[in-house]
Amino acid sequence: MKSFTDMCGAGATCMIRTAPHYRDLEWLQAKENSGDSRMANLYTKSEIERLLGSTDRSVVADALLNLCFNSDDPEWILDKCIQAIKDGGDDEIKGLAITCIGHVARMHKRIDRNRVMPILDRELDNPVLSGRAQDALDDIDQFVE
Repeated sequence: MKSFTDMCGAGATCMIRTAPHYRDLEWLQAKENSGDSRMANLYTKSEIERLLGSTDRSVVADALLNLCFNSDDPEWILDKCIQAIKDGGDDEIKGLAITCIGHVARMHKRIDRNRVMPILDRELDNPVLSGRAQDALDDIDQFVE
């Protein structure tokens, strides 16, 4: 598994474990106390699917970050990010999903341009999300051959 610095670059920070629902999940304690210093995959795919359906924005954001930084399946990550954008959630969740698309390009060095370019191009017209869409496009241009 790549380290967070390998994936995101030196000096990068990310708050993965901030959602309040963590304190209610007994299995998290066991995973955090396992002695593994790497960023643990805190959720299974089925758990992420369930959390992405939450009405709590912090839960959805946490699930998006977890899948983005812990899944080795870039197509599945894209599926979930595209779904989060298309579901018409608030701009914070849409923006995070757009940012995660850029992370996929940077970390996995590949992306399905046919799927993501129309979505990112459309968000360039959104004054709230245009900067994040442009950043994701820049990541795709820089890191995907």
